[in-house]
Amino acid sequence: MRPDLQLALIGYGLAGRVFHAPLIQHTPGLALHSIVSSQRDTLLRTFSDVHVRATPQQVFDDPAVDAVVIATPNEQHAPLAIAALAAGKHVLVDKPFALDVAEAETVLAAARDAGRIATVFQNRRFDADFLTLKDVLASGELGRPVYLESHFDRFRPGVRQRWREDVTRDNWGAFIYLRDVRSGAVWSAGHQPVRRKASSYHVAFSEDKADFRRVDSGISTRMEVVVSAEDNAEVRRISLTNHSTRVREIELTSYTEVVLNTPDADAALIGRLRWRATRSDEVEPWHSDATAPSHLPR
Repeated sequence: MRPDLQLALIGYGLAGRVFHAPLIQHTPGLALHSIVSSQRDTLLRTFSDVHVRATPQQVFDDPAVDAVVIATPNEQHAPLAIAALAAGKHVLVDKPFALDVAEAETVLAAARDAGRIATVFQNRRFDADFLTLKDVLASGELGRPVYLESHFDRFRPGVRQRWREDVTRDNWGAFIYLRDVRSGAVWSAGHQPVRRKASSYHVAFSEDKADFRRVDSGISTRMEVVVSAEDNAEVRRISLTNHSTRVREIELTSYTEVVLNTPDADAALIGRLRWRATRSDEVEPWHSDATAPSHLPR
């Protein structure tokens, strides 16, 4: 008997938890070998026979893994697919396959070069109504079809402006904005979302954190981002250093998108901190406030 195809699932959010993991486990011939996620404790309580990995590279390097299912945020789909193919794995990518046609073509080219399969998750093709329609069309009972309209509807009166539903934006999530009070210059701790060119810019990724460093007009900004492996939490630490010879007043604004709340509630998570320094060795936080718009409860 042919052994089961060993699959690794990268990402255990809504798509991974509700769709991919159950479908893999209940499909004959497939076996869920590994899951890549920071939710280690949750996964160990849920699965008794699945390997929990901290990074995608661990499953890419595992010879026991035959194929990879990618259920991560959209901008990671193509890079992860290309890396998996380069490691000799077949790839199934959740929708959208890529952010644009050029990315999709790059993934398919990588699949051809590796001699592996890369495809997109189209689970509706196996629903009963789709299969029935396919059989009816193939039978010729309807003659030659010239037009077909099919759609799914749900009632949602409010239009959501969120990063997953606005494919024209890739500057989503949580950010730190900085503003020089005297000059009016504005930049962000990372490249996104302001995208202002820095005098110098460096990003380092390690197993436990990401380290963003930049210099703008004599102000050195360092942002360290740590994601807990045990809890659903993220910590960001900002360090500012004044390398210039004059007094600087820098206003910091933190912004977090409330994905599961109403659009108006986004403004409630804006906090500001004003920072003043005369030299690189003299730092004095002297004002902070956190405000909510007037129409929201304080």
